[in-house]
Amino acid sequence: MKRMLTLAFLLAGFQPAAAGEFILGAGYVDFSRGAGDEAGLTGEYHADPFTRLGAIGLNFGVAAGLHGNGDVWVGAGIAARADLGERWFVEGSVLPGYYEAGERESRLGGHFQIRSLAALGYRLDGGYGLSLSIDHKSNAGTEDFNPGVNTVSLRLHRAF
Repeated sequence: MKRMLTLAFLLAGFQPAAAGEFILGAGYVDFSRGAGDEAGLTGEYHADPFTRLGAIGLNFGVAAGLHGNGDVWVGAGIAARADLGERWFVEGSVLPGYYEAGERESRLGGHFQIRSLAALGYRLDGGYGLSLSIDHKSNAGTEDFNPGVNTVSLRLHRAF
């Protein structure tokens, strides 16, 4: 719990210098087997798009997550976002990263874990937005043991 509060405090005050978007999320973490379900916090930074494929903007993203039992994940990769009109948007990302289990029961078969995410969001005034996301972390079969973990989160976006 101490780690979670520390991460929440640090993420709340984080303001990147470059243009892009900062995302803070809180959600429910559902382990595939063995471990009890937990609360989770995530923080992400998405840079401005480096290219567009039609209506889809591709950008680099970095993220970190902390579960209530002390699990920590950090990753970096590619994120995509498409507008569905003036305020609605969809978002997806694939971020390979490093995972450290906080307890034996929440091990995911190795430190290498890939997070895939899909979200539906709504832009608010003043550069803010809200989204509902679902993500999955897995070692993608690189280890014999691959239980995976899923998270549903409500996320606050802040564009810079």
